[in-house]
Amino acid sequence: MRLFYVLMIVFACGVSSGFDLKTKVSEPYDFVQAGFGVATISISSAPQVQLEVNLKTADNRADAMDKNARNKLTGLSWNYPVPGILKQPKPLTLKTDSHGGAQIILTDIIGERTVTLIIKAVAGEKKKVVEVIAEFGKGPLSLFEYPYEKRVDWTEGFNICNGYEYTGNPLRWIVLQGHEGGKRMPSVEELQAVAMPSAKNPVKHAFGASVSAGWKEGTYWTGRALMPSRASHVRLSDGNIHGTGGKNVEDVDSLVCLKERNSMK
Repeated sequence: MRLFYVLMIVFACGVSSGFDLKTKVSEPYDFVQAGFGVATISISSAPQVQLEVNLKTADNRADAMDKNARNKLTGLSWNYPVPGILKQPKPLTLKTDSHGGAQIILTDIIGERTVTLIIKAVAGEKKKVVEVIAEFGKGPLSLFEYPYEKRVDWTEGFNICNGYEYTGNPLRWIVLQGHEGGKRMPSVEELQAVAMPSAKNPVKHAFGASVSAGWKEGTYWTGRALMPSRASHVRLSDGNIHGTGGKNVEDVDSLVCLKERNSMK
């Protein structure tokens, strides 16, 4: 089932009458498949009215978002998605055309949040203000919890993610059974989907959501066992898996666990 975001519009009273300021939003956009969400706001007003658009607040609900970034407007941009954004976009200025129309496009690579925009229209000494509230739904980042605070070896990471429910050597069990890391260690592709895009990242809808969400830089364990002593890891800066040899499971690396596998359903 596809997951969409919903947009809601809240109108604020203008400080002066004399011209209209109306907004209309686009149809929902499929965030999961594209890797980013789009809020398209159509504006109707008088011809050649000066518009200024500011991002006011963000309510970030994603579990994978850094708690220190809960109110930050990272991962947002005007018109096109920009990978791994750590700063909020600057105010957008534009004018309505000769028919009084204009269009604003806000993109988001994180998801699971409410973003409030303030649109101000000025015509001479008259102005009006409108608030627009954009609800962005789940994207690739919604599969994850927030990364574990310490670097750990692979077996410890397996046990942290899966609640110590497996006995013996989990790597040997996985290799023999042909599975990945239990229920909640991420696959290579799941981590690459939230890593930065590059020639080394085969996931086409990767926009660096993990970077904008405040994850620590570096490489992260995957659940992919290559042999009883080595496992794959993914670098967030470019989605690189560092060849096919993997990393020694006794070395330490960063860890992030998945939520339940059906969290995207």
